[in-house]
Amino acid sequence: MPLYYFGPVATFTHDAAGRFANMLPEVGDVLVPMATPSQVIQQVGAASDAAFGCVPLENSTEGSVRESWDTLAREVRRQTACGQPAPQLVAALTLRIEQHLLTFGEPDLSQVREVMSHPQALAQCREWLEQNLPHARQTAVASTADAARIVRETADPGLAAIGPRKAADVYGLCCRAERIQTFRDNMTRFGLLARTDHARAATTSRLQERLRELAGADAWTLALLLAGIENRPGGLMSALRPLHDEGFNLTRIESRPSGQRLGEYVFFLDVQWPADQPEPAASFAWRRVQNAWAQAGITVTSLGWFPDLGVFP
Repeated sequence: MPLYYFGPVATFTHDAAGRFANMLPEVGDVLVPMATPSQVIQQVGAASDAAFGCVPLENSTEGSVRESWDTLAREVRRQTACGQPAPQLVAALTLRIEQHLLTFGEPDLSQVREVMSHPQALAQCREWLEQNLPHARQTAVASTADAARIVRETADPGLAAIGPRKAADVYGLCCRAERIQTFRDNMTRFGLLARTDHARAATTSRLQERLRELAGADAWTLALLLAGIENRPGGLMSALRPLHDEGFNLTRIESRPSGQRLGEYVFFLDVQWPADQPEPAASFAWRRVQNAWAQAGITVTSLGWFPDLGVFP
């Protein structure tokens, strides 16, 4: 069974995918790299047989990975509108992210004229770059591992990449400067995706049992997309009130353009799901929240219900 991930090999997402596979044998052990998070999500949605995907969701320094959330929302809404099963988040884990400056050989920093990496990695190291390489051009590429590959292939000491130590090992590069991220406790949350019909299949029934074992008494997360919230004073507050009234904790909210017209927004929500509550479909409290939103003309799209499996070095 394939597990698609935002690659190539030696990215942080590759590490996260491997950890999912080790903890959850049901997701398969064939790791298949894809060029973008969007391709991972689309591949999971289009797979005729059971398949899983791993994408980055959120970084503690730079916030949400918008490509992942926007694509997931678009694919779920599109496939649901067609009556087709859609990809959903079924688990998450968090990695501590350490970024290193990777070079061919050990050049003096004054020789480095260009630094390449994924945009998130460049942003996570902005302060160090400004202090130590103010003269170097910053170039965004598809992934941290792609940056390392380019540095290796060019064998140019004037080029550097920002990425994980694993990328240095894979591509034979030097860690010229270590742990250059601005914040020591830099973390990224990664999501495991499956299609709704596959998530109900026999193989993933065992997956659900395993997830409950790993999560224990910890709360799960219900990821939602809300559209149609009135643009008026108190409109957002009124939309969120049913969560408060029924005792649900909102742990994340983010607005994004709807794509329909300027000034119109949709909202991504993460709702903490108490471990002692039944699953959302069987919860009377959640039905009351849904009814309140329906009466207000708010459209709700579920993006997943999942546990966080912990923080890993």
